[in-house]
Amino acid sequence: MYGVAPALGAEINDRLARFAKAHPRNALAQFHYAMSLWKGQPAAPGDLRPVEALLRRAVALDRSFAKGFLQLGILLSDQQRYREAIQELRSATRLEPDLAQAHYRLSQAYQRTGQKALAAKELEIFERLSARTSRNNYPTLSNPSVISMYVPHGSVMKAMAIPSAGTFL
Repeated sequence: MYGVAPALGAEINDRLARFAKAHPRNALAQFHYAMSLWKGQPAAPGDLRPVEALLRRAVALDRSFAKGFLQLGILLSDQQRYREAIQELRSATRLEPDLAQAHYRLSQAYQRTGQKALAAKELEIFERLSARTSRNNYPTLSNPSVISMYVPHGSVMKAMAIPSAGTFL
């Protein structure tokens, strides 16, 4: 599993494998098992065909799964299969137009296939989305005594007011 201690990684992969096998029609099970196999690997990448197969199964099961298309596009792009990656990344941006990383990756794939105008267009979209995202993630001064900031809360950003230092006097 990506992001956990190596000792736990093998156990988590085994459990995800069993879960994915027990629930072959669950797109998220296929996706998380794929990501665990892919991102949880040691430095030597190994055979990525099982990862690709799981990601393809995930997006076949849920045709609205933008993040599945994104990760499949990244995998294909990492293997320099840019034309295939473009198809998957376009699906991701069509399904979730505000998915900045998909626009960035699509821009890179277009660039590598010589489609400079499309690359520039996608990079422009990425920069616009990134600017909007970074503006929304920084604290703002709403008045002299309270700092308002947006913090992640599940899948949405939630406003949170924090008293500034001067209000505790």
